Amino acid sequence: MANSNHCYRANLGRNNFSFFRLYRRGVGKSNDVVPYAVTAITVDASGAAIGAVLEQLINNSWQPLALFSRQLTDPERKCCVFDRDLLALYLPIRHIWCFIEDRHFIAFADNI
Repeated sequence: MANSNHCYRANLGRNNFSFFRLYRRGVGKSNDVVPYAVTAITVDASGAAIGAVLEQLINNSWQPLALFSRQLTDPERKCCVFDRDLLALYLPIRHIWCFIEDRHFIAFADNI
């Protein structure tokens, strides 16, 4: 069993490794999408990578539903901070569209 888990982790790649680590801690086990809860996506971009978390406000506490992270390519690293934050908003939305389709959501970013 340990070998199969190790192989699975190795095949995830850099984009999804943070989600796998959070899921192994148990966060991903109990959080389901609540249809009428306030939904938000929080994004941030550094000079080397972008990251985002999809959250819902349940009992006055933000509960994470999904995470997204990706390293930036060389042309993306040369973009200004504003453009990197827009990319950090666009890529996760495209990636987790099934969670937010036909749903109002709030976007949080520090430089937009």
